Amino acid sequence: MTFLSCLLTLAGLEIILLFLPVQSHVPHQPVNTDSPVARYQPYRPFVYSNHWNFQNINYGRTNAQGFVSDFDYNSADRQPLIAVIGDSYIEARMVPFSQTMQETIRSGLNNAVRVYAFAMNGAALSQYLAFAKMARDTYHPDMMVINIVSNDFDESFAQFHTGSHFHYFMEDDHGSLQPQLAGYYRPSWLREILSHSALVRYAYFHLRVTDIPRNIKHLTRSLPGRSRSTPPPSISSPSSEKKCQGNLEFSHRAANAFLHLLPEYAGLPPGSIVLVLDGQRLSLYRGLHKQDACFESMRHYVSEHAGHMGYEVLDMHPVFKDDFQAHRQRFEFTHDAHWNTRAHRLAGRAVLMSQTVTRHFKSE
Repeated sequence: MTFLSCLLTLAGLEIILLFLPVQSHVPHQPVNTDSPVARYQPYRPFVYSNHWNFQNINYGRTNAQGFVSDFDYNSADRQPLIAVIGDSYIEARMVPFSQTMQETIRSGLNNAVRVYAFAMNGAALSQYLAFAKMARDTYHPDMMVINIVSNDFDESFAQFHTGSHFHYFMEDDHGSLQPQLAGYYRPSWLREILSHSALVRYAYFHLRVTDIPRNIKHLTRSLPGRSRSTPPPSISSPSSEKKCQGNLEFSHRAANAFLHLLPEYAGLPPGSIVLVLDGQRLSLYRGLHKQDACFESMRHYVSEHAGHMGYEVLDMHPVFKDDFQAHRQRFEFTHDAHWNTRAHRLAGRAVLMSQTVTRHFKSE
């Protein structure tokens, strides 16, 4: 009787959730020698929302090429092309496609230039090189814009981020870093079946049940009377500073490899590539004690080294700072750290005002 009651309760929840905007699972394509670049299954409509009460509802789709876009990409089109590369910030499933950075750029150039986005949740610098090579070989872009956020550096190494469908930096025979596939990827039939359940997706995406064991472990360590082997994580704690310094060694290697390999993989000189650096947004709202020390170090590192190599670097921090002081509006969602439409618009406008765009498309 108890089992039947539980079964009926779950069935009732499933039926109710079928009528609510539960976040979709967007499956990946296989990754192998014939298709070495990670992409989503084509023509997959999706709904995005988060938190238990379905915040930030948005609808979209993947195109024929397996990227989030309202239109398909055409390799035969000879209209000038800007390739925009990034991770979930550029994929932007939580933002209406028409209000993304890439669409802000396209509309700002009066639709006279194609703007194609090559982006996927979880990608990092090493995967950006794979996207750049794909764009180079298939679409021959005239210019590239690459968005860089805080986790793009150390997560370019497999030991910091797992995902068999991505490229990660690995040493070649000469000790140099090269992006290589971690392994072939085959979509899980079990995950595909489970993803049809709205209840399963709600538990996974909205309630984040897979985080519960880690959260309980952290909570028990914080209880009165419990001894702690390390202090709570914070920018100012010695343990986090040690972790930061350890990660910086990998981050510097990733940044160096990325900057040196990018012109070859993109098929473009550094002067035709714009690097967009995310700002320290929390420090704008809550003060410098909320600043990410690792990312701040890497922001300066990339700005200095990329500038010397001829890239144009757009630092969004002063842009966000000026806008926040004028309007007091945040640049991410309440329960989602990704850029909101305001941040996308500001980033798109910054690219439009860049010297690289002016030189390529506005000089006449």
